[in-house]
Amino acid sequence: MNWNAYSDDEKRAVWARLEVLLTQVVSAKLEVFDPLRLKEQLQQRKIRFIPEQSEYCWAYQLISRGARHIQQVDAYGIYLFPEFRERPLMELRDAIDQEFFILSEAHYERYIAPRFLLEGMDVRV
Repeated sequence: MNWNAYSDDEKRAVWARLEVLLTQVVSAKLEVFDPLRLKEQLQQRKIRFIPEQSEYCWAYQLISRGARHIQQVDAYGIYLFPEFRERPLMELRDAIDQEFFILSEAHYERYIAPRFLLEGMDVRV
């Protein structure tokens, strides 16, 4: 909301917060045990990722883009936690997306929306 009115610093703060939330969601489902291997696999498969972000964001990009084709995630430097190993990667991807959306929406409702409400009110003291 009002993204175009945000300063560059405000936009960077939003992106940084989203990275924290995504890392939180993904790291609860898997471990990146070899970030270098993951990075090399992303580059080899031409999957876009932001090198400055957490390797958990990289893992999300891999799962998001390659869920249908990946047979063994350990070949990518990723270890799925036991409760997620038997699930198809597409289902895991959808679960990550849903949880990330819920957390993002909750963050917006708690911290961002109230500010817009106050700015829209003519508050005089």
